[in-house]
Amino acid sequence: MSGKTEPEFGLVGYDPIGEAVEVSAKVLYTANPKKKPNSRHLVLGKYRLLLFKKNPKKPEKCIHFFNIVSLAETKLSTEMVVILYFKKRTDKKPARLCIKSPDVWNYVKHIRTSLRNAYSNFREAEYLQVEFANNSVGVPDTAYTFGPAEAILEAYLAHCNYRQTRPSAEFTSYVMSLVDAGEHCCDLALCPGIDRDSKLAFEFASVMMSLARDNYFKGLVLKGKPHKGALHYLGNVLKTNTAITKAVFSGLQEEQTLTTLSAAISTSCVHVLSLSNNKFVGGFTAWTAFCNNLLNMSHALVSLDLSYCGLGPKHMMLLFNAFERNWGVSLSIRHLNLSGNKFEDAGTTALSSWLSKVKEHCKLQTLLLADSDLDFSFLAMPLRYTPNFEHFDMSGTRLDDKKVDVGSDLKRFVEASKALRVLVLRGTNPLPDAIEGTIYAIGNNNCLPPVALCLADNSLGAEGGVALARACLSLKNIHHLDIDNCKLKAKNLMEILRSLMNASCLNSLSMSYNVDSEKDSKELMDTLVDVLNANKSITALKFASRRPDLQRSIVRLLDYVGSNDSLTYLDISGHQFGDVGAGALSQSLSKNATLTELQIDDNAITSTGYLAMLYCLQENETMQHMRYPQADLEYCHNHLNPVDQIKLHETMYNIMRRLEENHAAKQTPAFCVEVGVFPDVDAPVSVIHTDEVPDVIRSNMTAPLTILDEATVVRTTSTTSLTSDDADADGDEDEDNEDDATPRARTMPRLAMSEAAIATPAARSAPPTRAQHRPSTPPPAPPCGDDNDDGETNDGGACDDEWDDESPSYAAPPPPPSLPPRR
Repeated sequence: MSGKTEPEFGLVGYDPIGEAVEVSAKVLYTANPKKKPNSRHLVLGKYRLLLFKKNPKKPEKCIHFFNIVSLAETKLSTEMVVILYFKKRTDKKPARLCIKSPDVWNYVKHIRTSLRNAYSNFREAEYLQVEFANNSVGVPDTAYTFGPAEAILEAYLAHCNYRQTRPSAEFTSYVMSLVDAGEHCCDLALCPGIDRDSKLAFEFASVMMSLARDNYFKGLVLKGKPHKGALHYLGNVLKTNTAITKAVFSGLQEEQTLTTLSAAISTSCVHVLSLSNNKFVGGFTAWTAFCNNLLNMSHALVSLDLSYCGLGPKHMMLLFNAFERNWGVSLSIRHLNLSGNKFEDAGTTALSSWLSKVKEHCKLQTLLLADSDLDFSFLAMPLRYTPNFEHFDMSGTRLDDKKVDVGSDLKRFVEASKALRVLVLRGTNPLPDAIEGTIYAIGNNNCLPPVALCLADNSLGAEGGVALARACLSLKNIHHLDIDNCKLKAKNLMEILRSLMNASCLNSLSMSYNVDSEKDSKELMDTLVDVLNANKSITALKFASRRPDLQRSIVRLLDYVGSNDSLTYLDISGHQFGDVGAGALSQSLSKNATLTELQIDDNAITSTGYLAMLYCLQENETMQHMRYPQADLEYCHNHLNPVDQIKLHETMYNIMRRLEENHAAKQTPAFCVEVGVFPDVDAPVSVIHTDEVPDVIRSNMTAPLTILDEATVVRTTSTTSLTSDDADADGDEDEDNEDDATPRARTMPRLAMSEAAIATPAARSAPPTRAQHRPSTPPPAPPCGDDNDDGETNDGGACDDEWDDESPSYAAPPPPPSLPPRR
């Protein structure tokens, strides 16, 4: 090729592959070593290899480096040539490409160096097979030591080029900010552009692929963002990532497949797994595969959240069958949330059977079974032999069956417990005897720490109120009592309050949404003030309402706040006391020196009332938290002229600024008991030991248990599996999945990794500065390739079959939209 035409191939200003051209030369090429080679022009970019015949704008072949399976050498006409094997979408076997050139070893070195930089966490053998007689040729130089952010972003840019998508500057900045802050948990929901409908939206698959070999982030979180196939991508990440120990993908709002994730959990290092609020496809067959891999899991599982996933009794039977047959998991799990699923008798029996076998060896601390349609009488006996529960939630379970002595069962469970901290009986409608017996059992159990008891949303009525008041006379060891929405009259509340006059153990009291008339409201307020004045241990009070029945009498409590020296939290939302009450509250705030958090929304306060509060807050130095009064401000905003609307927002801005000034150091509000909430378990920094299995149950093990050290993840070799004789209740057929089909040649070939390769990664070096780990962001490559003279279809960056469910679009990505200037 003459020198006049060489600039057209990228030597001077022209960029045919959408990235920097690093090599451009004439070579001899053939697809078959037995045939005569033809002259072609070779162009190597950062991520791609192209061969041009005549037209400089239409390459004859375009091969992404990720598609290269192996490199070998052979002789062609007594001269040595390099054979490049690469993956093609249409064929199962890799295709060949023979290159002959004096500088062929420099081309090999360039390809190997590019792959090494794109995957700094790979061992060389894991991404490319090299078969040369002389292993010293074509060896890349010593790889640059990447910082944590730079390693992730280099892989991200390579995958964006591979998938022909535009890199996201927002994701790049987000990763750098996490690394700079030393944060090891990547919450993708906080990254700008995660919303698919956003103008800043980025391709989710490229982000997940870039984390497949990362060893910096220990946790990966995505909550409440709809992304089709998100669990599929998570499964592919966990197949190869040995650093992630926490995976929380919940509330994804679209149907998700479990097939890929199921295949990965048994060999991954995940200890905290949350898949709550997701709808799974694949029916009973997919769930059976999930439980099979859970059975073969060889490392500790600390936390499992499958709440509100639409699981039924048969699903529960398979799950607890897997627990029974893998004692390593049974003895390591601390937190289990199965709320919102249907247990019925079959699922309850399976749970009871599992608890009966682990008994005192079980280290389960949190068990949430709210809205699960279970029978507590089945669980009563095994719960007495598992004394390590700290948080037990059985909301929605009916306890009002007079034929079964549920109250005695509940009492015996509390008496046998040694660590109970939170007991949630919301919406269970317990009988008066059950309430009284439970409170007495908590007080008489000297082994228990202070307990938070939730009795909200129960129809206690007058009879239950009398029993509760009688039990509270000798209240001990209960630091939080929640009786919201229990249909208690003012007289019932007064009896309960009088019984709490000397309850020195009580720290927080919630008694909202009970009073439904003005009758005895003044006496109720007087009694409440007397109790708060006498019992200084009560530091948090929630007395919200949905009705204006206490509109006038609530002023008595507002006036008292000024002289109170014990309350730190007060919720008086929904009383509709208006600007009059706001004025009384403002005067009290100017005198109060202990209150730190206040909730006053939905009280019909106008701009006048908030302005009065602003003036009084100038003298208050303790108030730090106040939830934004959205209901009041929306009403005011809709009934004010534009000028007054601006004044109202200025007032609220000044109030919030004043609270920030008082908030010198972030503190937790006094009313911090969130009963029924699954704990946010931190990601372990390394692989956790599974505790030694007691000899008394070792003989009953049907699945092997591997005790792990902190450096190596030992793969289970057992073929034990769960089978189900029951047909799918929903009539769902087996899910068609490409992973179940005949294996194809992988885009990024992975060799069998040794123990050294799957060891827990060592700590990275110190993160580089922002200038060091800000990589260049080349535009994606344009689509290229058509049928060539060899009958082959050129693949200019085909998507990985493991990662994608559908064939991608090869259209060039649109230019970024022009955004309005930031105000």
